[in-house]
Amino acid sequence: DHIKANIEASVKRDLPWFTGFKTNGRRAVIVGGAPSLLDHIADIRAHKRSGASITTVNNAWRVLVEHGITPDNHIMLDAREENAAFLEGSPSPTRYLVASQCHPAVFDALEGRDVVVWHNGFGDNQILRQALDPYWDEGPNQRPCVIVPGGGTVCLRALWLANFGGFKTIHCY
Repeated sequence: DHIKANIEASVKRDLPWFTGFKTNGRRAVIVGGAPSLLDHIADIRAHKRSGASITTVNNAWRVLVEHGITPDNHIMLDAREENAAFLEGSPSPTRYLVASQCHPAVFDALEGRDVVVWHNGFGDNQILRQALDPYWDEGPNQRPCVIVPGGGTVCLRALWLANFGGFKTIHCY
């Protein structure tokens, strides 16, 4: 019930929905929060310097920022209210891709930022389809709608978002 309420609240916000990235042929680098991340800071920095698009998930942005790397994108998936705390001190120039199932507190924490809503395909998608029903048909509410499949973690969804967004070369750390 709380996921459905979160989706219904987020789709009513005046925010764009995910339809892709402006890739310009760039590579994508997806950065998760594994302990080995610190072993790859130099690699990620080199990708950034060469024009790759850097995308973090969950709290990984903090590690990069501490090492002088501002991510281009940050992806969030979890529906829990306490995930808004992940955003305290987050960089302003970053674009935030927030799943429609995220708690309203996450969206509130990003007020005034560059936020894009994406739709997480899960289970039989009944909850998501019910919430998005007013936006499918032609009419004044119609919006482009990409439902992102694939796996139960934000990193696995980030791969699909990058692929749907047009990136053909994707590095993961």
